[in-house]
Amino acid sequence: MKFDGFRFRLRLSSYGGQVTLAVPRDPYPAKAVLTVSDKVPGVMDPRLERIVDKLPAGFADLEADAMADGHRQMTRLAAELTETPAIFHAAYAYYLGGRLAGIGAMTDEPAPTGQPTWRMRRFYVHREFRRRNVAYAIAMALLHDAAGSVSTMTVHAGDQAAAQFWEAIGFSRVVGLAWSHQRTMLDTTASR
Repeated sequence: MKFDGFRFRLRLSSYGGQVTLAVPRDPYPAKAVLTVSDKVPGVMDPRLERIVDKLPAGFADLEADAMADGHRQMTRLAAELTETPAIFHAAYAYYLGGRLAGIGAMTDEPAPTGQPTWRMRRFYVHREFRRRNVAYAIAMALLHDAAGSVSTMTVHAGDQAAAQFWEAIGFSRVVGLAWSHQRTMLDTTASR
């Protein structure tokens, strides 16, 4: 830890991040500011890559973490990419610090609907990389790809934390359908 006037800086070498606590000179400050940065060059550079026809580098570690966390969707994704890759409209891998931090994909909604509908699926973020906007970045890339192609996106949130995430990015909870949440897509075909 380094003392520099009224600023304390702590470097976290385990992942290369940096935490800075800035304390104002006022002896009774209204608040102190805490910032966390993952932007250490060469250490935590984020990278979003489209998955085309093979599993991304580092997949085995992500799959093992998912299994240890009680989830099987990475094992399903591996089988689907091998056996039926054409079912995916898009899939993305997100890297932090050169490690695979998360994956997400979208397919047609498997339940019957009256309009073109795609489902967000096979989402998983490694437990070491949660709360770092990994799922958000993947979801936004997929929503961008879907814009103008479908009128509705769906997702089946597996637990309450997942439900809160999907609701925070504009999905609404639904009842009595094969999915737990949906989002109406804006028609952006006119702007393309």
